[in-house]
Amino acid sequence: MCRAANTGVADSALSPSFHRFHLFPSRPLHTSNMSETKFNKAVAIVQSLPKDGPIKPSPDDQLNFYKYYKQATVGDVNIARPGMLDFTGKAKWDAWKSVEGTTKEAAWAKYVEIFNAFLRKSGDPEADKYIKELEETA
Repeated sequence: MCRAANTGVADSALSPSFHRFHLFPSRPLHTSNMSETKFNKAVAIVQSLPKDGPIKPSPDDQLNFYKYYKQATVGDVNIARPGMLDFTGKAKWDAWKSVEGTTKEAAWAKYVEIFNAFLRKSGDPEADKYIKELEETA
């Protein structure tokens, strides 16, 4: 049994945050919370985009947002693939299935990354406002 940082406490009894701080002090402590906050902000922006507004996600963009949103909020696909006449449902299911095994933290980060790329690609002044909002989110 190893004693952590001469505390007299077994390593296994210590929280992961103790190990992060004491064993890797240069690593940020709350990176997953920051990613989740940015993810939630990006989701809120995507959901607030007007359907007839200047910033319109393509069907491929929508599928990318969808698959990482589902992976981040639900995890791996947990429903049967829709029937052969449900083309939209199958496309969404296939997209979600394509990221199976991705952790929620990785899905948060990927969602924010593809949303940022989408905003930058749009070239709309409104997009610049959203990019700034995301950058200012902790």
